[in-house]
This record gives sequence, structure tokens and C-alpha cells, in this order.
Amino acid sequence: DPGGGSVPPANCRTVLATEAEMQADVPRERAVPVQELIHQALHQLEDLGEKVFRQDPLLWTQTRLYYYVSGHGIALDPRDAALLMANSGRPDWMGYHVSCKAVLDHFKLMLRPGGTAYVSTPNLLTLAPPGAEKSGNPWHLREYKAHEFRDLCEQAFDHVELLGVFHAGKLKLHELALRAGWDELHRKLGFTELFYNWFVPAITTSDFALRDNNLDRALDFLAVCR
Repeated sequence: DPGGGSVPPANCRTVLATEAEMQADVPRERAVPVQELIHQALHQLEDLGEKVFRQDPLLWTQTRLYYYVSGHGIALDPRDAALLMANSGRPDWMGYHVSCKAVLDHFKLMLRPGGTAYVSTPNLLTLAPPGAEKSGNPWHLREYKAHEFRDLCEQAFDHVELLGVFHAGKLKLHELALRAGWDELHRKLGFTELFYNWFVPAITTSDFALRDNNLDRALDFLAVCR
């Protein structure tokens, strides 16, 4: 989103690896993570939230924390890692990993009493080929089935509601059309570009549905954690 999701620039923090770190051709275990800088940025954002809360407690219910990680990352235990942090200077270099359990624990500590964390991840069963351990996405070290993702979240949170993201509306019709041979038809008739130039921008939130059943067929999972 070029507009940054309408988040005021003053409320954003960017943590970047140094040029030396991005270019360094060193073993992963010897690289220097930027974990402390990430913690500093999170504490600064927490302080901003505290100021809002002191001004008007009702405004706290309207605050959101967007936590986006790419580029250089941190690792506590590679065996617990699921998201590969690509090194922007060396795409072929493995980089560091984010420890899923540690991040979820941190999210829980940041929540006010009664607060909620929303955590999402793709569904292994619909993303990867049948029987595969993961998809071909090189940046994913681990992909989860529904029960695996629930188990992970329940290690950090007392209450976890797991929902699936499904096609609805135009996307559901498109899904059915694909099963009926739509790909072959639009290519044969020569209006692929014309159709998708209209179709893609027309997709809205109403073309997705959240449900708590048939999770094995979901596109993605959304864990509502308290």
C-alpha cells in the first residue's frame, strides 16, 4: 500500500540492516542480528500508544500495531523458525529467521488485559502440492496445517479461535469458472488482459469469507488470540 495503510508517518519505525551486514559473506551463525533495534522501535511505539491512552482511554480501542518483517531478521532457535528473512543484498544468502514462539510471546506481553492479537499464515494443504511438506516458496521455511498452527498459537495464548479464509463473491465464481475450463477459454478468445485488468482491481473484502469449519480447505488461517 503506497499510502502505508493510512498510518501517520510519525507512528512508523523502520529497522534496516547496515550495508556491511547486507553485503557480508559470512556464515549465518556469525552474522549480527538487529534484534535490539527492533525491540527499541517496538518500545517507542508502545510509548506512543500510552500517550494516546492517557489522553483518551476510548481511543485505545482504535489503535492497531502492524508488524512487518522483511530483509534482515533475528533468530533465537532456527528449529522454531517458519519465516525466512531474505537478505536484500544477497538473495541467495539464507539470512536470519524469526522465532515464531518468541514473537507470539512478545505479542502477548504487549497486549492490554482483554486485548486481542490477530495472526495469519497460509494453509499448507491448499498452498503446496498434495502430499508435499511445503510449497515451492523459497522464503517459507515452514508452512502449517490447521492443527499445527493452532498448537503453535496455544503455546503462547490462553484462548485461540482459529478461522479460515475462503473465496466468496466474485472470487468464488472465478474459482468455479477455473474448474470449468475458464483458463483455456479466455486464452483462446484473446481477452485475458482485458478481463483481468477489470477483475483484479474489482476485488474487495466482500470477496473473502471467514469461517470456522472445513479449515483444511481454507486459503489462509486467521488465529484470534487472547
